[in-house]
Amino acid sequence: TKAGGRDAAGAASDERLDVQNRVEDKYRQQLVQLLTPLLGAGNFSAEVQADVNLDETQATRESYDKQGTLRAETGNWTGNQASATAPGGIPGALSNTPPPASTLQVPTPAVGASGSPQPVAGGGAPDPAKQSDQYQRAYDLGREVSVTRAAPGSVKRLSVAVVLREPEKGRRTAMEVNQITDLVKSAVGFDANRQDQVTVISKKFAGAAVDADAGPAWYDNSWLPVLARNGTAIVIALLVLFLGVRPLAKALMKKRDDAPTSAPALPGMAQVAAPVSLDQLEQSRGYDERIGAVRGFTRDNPARAALAVRDMIKADK
Repeated sequence: TKAGGRDAAGAASDERLDVQNRVEDKYRQQLVQLLTPLLGAGNFSAEVQADVNLDETQATRESYDKQGTLRAETGNWTGNQASATAPGGIPGALSNTPPPASTLQVPTPAVGASGSPQPVAGGGAPDPAKQSDQYQRAYDLGREVSVTRAAPGSVKRLSVAVVLREPEKGRRTAMEVNQITDLVKSAVGFDANRQDQVTVISKKFAGAAVDADAGPAWYDNSWLPVLARNGTAIVIALLVLFLGVRPLAKALMKKRDDAPTSAPALPGMAQVAAPVSLDQLEQSRGYDERIGAVRGFTRDNPARAALAVRDMIKADK
């Protein structure tokens, strides 16, 4: 049926593609193993296109030996021995003249037939006593039959293309490219009779994605999760410090500053200095005493000290 024919054709096409892919992968792997130690991984690109013959052929040849071997010989002859020895006729007459010598013919065996007898006329040497003779000889001919069967999968034509990565500094010389071309031809079994084609060029690669020596991406590094975890912990600690600890410390400091100064000091504790008022500043007489009073007043009343400084600046203007 037509459907069965299409299925058979599809299976044959799939088999052809599978064999072609295996052959091309084999040649490509050979090129990778050859050029990687020489150029480095990622510094070249190789492609192979193979034209594979999947036709199965069979040839039979039959030949014969040119010189046959005599296997059997039979023959007979007729004649009168007495008539050959007894005198007859008139001496000197024409009737006593012996007949001319007969010409022998070499038997020719039939081509392709073994042991077929062929009649031959004549014997070894002319014998006047014989009037007729007949021989049959059979020859054995050597026969040779050879059968040649070619298995499918042979390569009819091979095309190889290799692109070399151009160095960052300088260019590859023509001699270097020719040497690599010779190596590629030797690796794939270049055959000019099959019209094989091998092309090797040197060009700059576009982008760094082809570079296999480049390290992994930054997001694939193993230290990135550790760094993220530590950074998160530091951020949380800073938030707790600024949003929790610092306001609490400010509240405690303010409560301590607002505590009454008249509280009796406990034994062993340092005396807390009393806040300085404006009257004390005016009553200060010595320079050192006045400087200390100003410092205490500024410490205890920063807002009023700022206002005083502002008034002094305005007065100077």
